[in-house]
Amino acid sequence: MSIAKAYNYLFFSFFLIFLKLIPIGIETQPLVALIFALLILMHGKYDFTLIKRDVFFVYILMFLILVYFFFTLLYHHWFSAFVDLVKYLVGPLIYLALRRYPHKVSIKTITSVVLMLSSVALFILLLPGVAQMVFYFIISRAENISGSEFRGISILTPEPSYFSVFEIILLIEIENKLSDLSMSLRDRKHLKMLKTVVIILTFLTKSVFGIFIAVLFLFPSFSLKKGLITFLSIAAAIFIGFMIYTNLFPESRISQVISTVQFLLTGGDFSLLDLVFIQESSGGARIILNFFGFASIIQHPFGSGLGSFPSLLQGYGDYFELDLASHDVLSLADHIKFYPQTYLANLVNDIGIFAFILIPILFVNNDNSNKNFSSKKGICLLLMIFFQSQITSPAFWFVMAISKNNNSFIFPFQNPFFKKRIKET
Repeated sequence: MSIAKAYNYLFFSFFLIFLKLIPIGIETQPLVALIFALLILMHGKYDFTLIKRDVFFVYILMFLILVYFFFTLLYHHWFSAFVDLVKYLVGPLIYLALRRYPHKVSIKTITSVVLMLSSVALFILLLPGVAQMVFYFIISRAENISGSEFRGISILTPEPSYFSVFEIILLIEIENKLSDLSMSLRDRKHLKMLKTVVIILTFLTKSVFGIFIAVLFLFPSFSLKKGLITFLSIAAAIFIGFMIYTNLFPESRISQVISTVQFLLTGGDFSLLDLVFIQESSGGARIILNFFGFASIIQHPFGSGLGSFPSLLQGYGDYFELDLASHDVLSLADHIKFYPQTYLANLVNDIGIFAFILIPILFVNNDNSNKNFSSKKGICLLLMIFFQSQITSPAFWFVMAISKNNNSFIFPFQNPFFKKRIKET
């Protein structure tokens, strides 16, 4: 298999991460993606005297995770510690594969992905009962995959809002290709059509997070000169769109959030705690868990070990004086293991201040020549860091890798094995 094919198969596999491939309690199972990533990484020889700067920090991050893994083995069952180690290493390994060779995702591959997702959405809309029965066996928590008046359909995901991860990958990739001025008019029209389909699919999920991303990518410019106009245009479009949507779908998730905010504001007693903890239990659970993950550094500045979050959840609730037993979702913590829903939030809880080695990976080697693309990518990354990007999801790592250049460190090793390579460099 050629590297180009492996690269495209790797991209396609990102959209299969919610399929239950192994009987283990992890919703995102990027096993297929990991296999293709390892195939790419094993191809060819490495030059250890010349390392890309962002890759260098990835190596440091992986080393720190391995150190904490060995410490975790002393206090936890070996199997759970091993599972947590794999969960943390999947993303970095996929990132290294993406950075191993130049970016090679083809328009044909993007088209195949959009056709697959569109076919699944159509299947759910036309045959909801059959679709629910089929997906029950291959996707966890697929009981309500066909949607309702309140929630939209779940397209190859356990929950409608998880589709936003697929949406970000596709829109970022399409936007990146559209920035290529040498692209033919035919390909440009084709990509714009695919972009439209992805946005339509997002609206079918009725996800607040997903629709925000869709609106973000509907605007072509984010330059400083037009920043105020762009901001006002987006704000006006979102306001008008939400008002129309609330009237058309009064029982939807978006309508619930808008009604909650309106009630809290007009009632004269606005409480952010009420908004995220009581009024909007599903989305609120995600925000609270992520908050606990980041805030854990106050109690455990050097982390508490890989996979330790579920055992500390009640303690975090007590520390911040939140009654978890009164929460619709988090009250089930005695029976369900809850984790923060972003990679960094989990990492901060587990390895403490060392988690912030992820920050240089975000900022080093970025190609900011396309300001429009860079702005949208940056906003998506921020949202994925703080709100939505599960620990084993490759989406976060893909978005980071897509616009990196190849600036490298040169290491002047004195070992004779490297002398020839240094001389050639």
